[in-house]
Amino acid sequence: MADVGSSRSRGTARSGLACVFLLAAHGWTGCDDTDRKLRERNTDATEPPRIAAEISGRPAAPQTSVPKDQRGNLVAAPTTRASAPALDEPQPRGSSSNTPPLQADPAVFSPRWIVDGLVDVAPAAPATAHNLGVVLIDADDHVHLARMGPLATRQEPVETPVTPIAEGAASFRLGRGPRVASGQAFWVSTHYLKASSTLPPTAERVLATDARVGTRPSVLDVPWEEKSSRAEGGTASKKLSTWVAYIALPAEPDGPLRAKLWYGSGAPLLLTPEGGSALSVSLVRADSRYFAVSLEARTGGSSLHASELSPGDPPTAGADQVVWVGGAAQPMTELHLVPAADPSSTQVLSLLPVQQDVSHFGLALLNFADLSVRGEASVSWSPFLNGIEPAPVSSATLCGEPVVLFARPSTALPRAPQELVLGRLAAGSLNDEIILARAKGFFDVSIAALKSGALVSYVADKRTWARTVRCRNR
Repeated sequence: MADVGSSRSRGTARSGLACVFLLAAHGWTGCDDTDRKLRERNTDATEPPRIAAEISGRPAAPQTSVPKDQRGNLVAAPTTRASAPALDEPQPRGSSSNTPPLQADPAVFSPRWIVDGLVDVAPAAPATAHNLGVVLIDADDHVHLARMGPLATRQEPVETPVTPIAEGAASFRLGRGPRVASGQAFWVSTHYLKASSTLPPTAERVLATDARVGTRPSVLDVPWEEKSSRAEGGTASKKLSTWVAYIALPAEPDGPLRAKLWYGSGAPLLLTPEGGSALSVSLVRADSRYFAVSLEARTGGSSLHASELSPGDPPTAGADQVVWVGGAAQPMTELHLVPAADPSSTQVLSLLPVQQDVSHFGLALLNFADLSVRGEASVSWSPFLNGIEPAPVSSATLCGEPVVLFARPSTALPRAPQELVLGRLAAGSLNDEIILARAKGFFDVSIAALKSGALVSYVADKRTWARTVRCRNR
């Protein structure tokens, strides 16, 4: 079986085709020189992947009854766009002369959550929800923050308190949203792994020069103790390291993509063993141990590899072991890990949108009792009616409970519109699902926990959107 991510002429070229599709069909920009060259020399592909299609952004008219879809899920329809603004109608925040005004959402009932109004934050951009607001990266690799104000306390939908980025304040291009930790944003730009402070934003700095374009790093803060020598009294000093795992370019032409770990000093640590490859990588803490889990994608299937990491300068990686084998992944498939709510638990949940078999696709919820012990994970599926690429997913804690935010096809028809789903995670499966938005396609989604709710951000309709979801007093 051939590796999906093992050669530039396959894994990298598909990302190039994605850029071609976006540029030609939707006017988006942001393809790097590497992908541009790959597009020029890879002419045998006849159909680009169906990713990030132009979004209609026009839901059905407001309903007086509680809206549900064909699955019976409660629907939080996206804000209705008027066909043309009235002359005496005030323009909402974030609107422009060529953007119709946003109207009030229809009342949506959820027994658990209150869904607030939609805010047009900025053009389509690398964006991530954060407890301070929406963090965006512009085309010049500068960090922007669409600040969020205090959440409302009213038990009915209100305006989401996010201040949009002023039109024309920066130039944005499509890309994976950054990871944010300890006041720092981390992202990949062309082949650079970069970082910058978010508040206040500072000039970006380069952490590594071999990062794979179109991928997203994983970030984890790791406290540890460094013991001094006996000659120095044998004392221990407390340290705090920020680990950044990322997908690195091949070391040789047509070689495999690999996972690496940047730890703040010295050369990045290679995580992928010889002969292996990695399409996505994620870091997680389970109990007092740290793990790197990577997705290896092959033509006929995919597997998850885990290795335990020991803090130090440099850190060390334990033996690589396969912890799960499943269906085929796609070039933009991304692995997402969720640690247990109990910090002393060894359990880890993996969210992986992947092919279930040759004719079924869905979101796999893989429950690992202990990543350090080889064994089969318990699997629960949230089935999709069709396959999509990309299939973005994110998770957070909302109202004291873990939730999952993801996109899925709305019907089994080819190129069916997609729906953005928010569901509560309980006993390893999704419950109480509601639909936050519908569109032709969602390029990226993210959710960040707040004190009494969560902030949701997603990229669709050539724009970056945000809305808050608040806890309902029960």
